[in-house]
Amino acid sequence: GTYTATAGSASCAACPSHSTSATGSNALTDCACDAGYTGEDGGACAACSNCDAVVTFTATVAMSSTDFTAGKQAAYVAGVAQALSVAPARVAIASITDQSTRRRLIAASIA
Repeated sequence: GTYTATAGSASCAACPSHSTSATGSNALTDCACDAGYTGEDGGACAACSNCDAVVTFTATVAMSSTDFTAGKQAAYVAGVAQALSVAPARVAIASITDQSTRRRLIAASIA
C-alpha cells in the first residue's frame, strides 16, 4: 500500500513492509499490518503467533477489571462475536480499562 502526506501530491510513499492502506490514504498511520502480522498502524509489522483473531479491541467497562471476571469476559467476547457473525475464538480482548469510580457512579445514576 501507499499513502501521501501532502494533499494533491502526485507522489506516494510506500507503507512499511507487510502493511497496506486504503485508496486515498493520507497518513503513514493509515498503513495497517497485513493478515498474519501485527504492529502499530504506520509502524513495523512482525509475524504474529496468534493471528487467528480477526477482532482485537480494548474494553472499557463500567466495573473494575477484577469484577470483569473470566466468565464475564467470555460472555462479552461471545456477544461481540455474535454481533459480527464470527466465531468467539476469532475475537480477542487486547486490554481492559477500568472506568473511574466517579464515571461509574455517574453512569449508574443516569441509568
